[in-house]
Amino acid sequence: MEKNEFLSVIKHLHMKGLTLKEIKVELDNVHSTSALVLRSGRSIEVTTPEIIDKVHDIVLTDRRVKVRELVEATGISHGTVISILHEQLGMKKLSAKWVPRLLTVDHKRDRVTISKQCLEMFQRNPDEFLRRFITVDEIWIHSSEKSEDREVDRVDDYYAALLDRFNNILKKKRFSNKKLKNRWIKYIELKGNYVEK
Repeated sequence: MEKNEFLSVIKHLHMKGLTLKEIKVELDNVHSTSALVLRSGRSIEVTTPEIIDKVHDIVLTDRRVKVRELVEATGISHGTVISILHEQLGMKKLSAKWVPRLLTVDHKRDRVTISKQCLEMFQRNPDEFLRRFITVDEIWIHSSEKSEDREVDRVDDYYAALLDRFNNILKKKRFSNKKLKNRWIKYIELKGNYVEK
């Protein structure tokens, strides 16, 4: 018998008032070898450590990965991916990037240390600081230092000139001196947290 024919028989027996076990016995008596096998129901999707590690590795590789892409890469449901990201990994989406919901103590200490260093460099010589650093979404790009090798010097000069030109273009769009200084002071005061509590 076809599966849909069995479903019709099951529906008929259910309408007669038979229980699940009685229906199974009836099917086994009439259709012994071809009867459907009793199953416990829908299979449960288990969040295994391997799946969690796979999702975590993908997110660490590309913090801008979309949930849809994670679903395709892992083969698990959208809800399970969301559950893994939020509950298991403790991450949330911030500015189109997956970040830990709470910064670790090391992350906070690093933010405070870097902010103090930047504030000190900025207070020593603001013009030189702004000439050598360009802010791009909290990523710092350092201009190259001079080297002994002439070819490396030419490449360094090229990139230093390119960074200077880029710096001049972005002067109007970049944080003002006061905003940068206030941002570092705020990070130091908040001990590296994202926002005030």
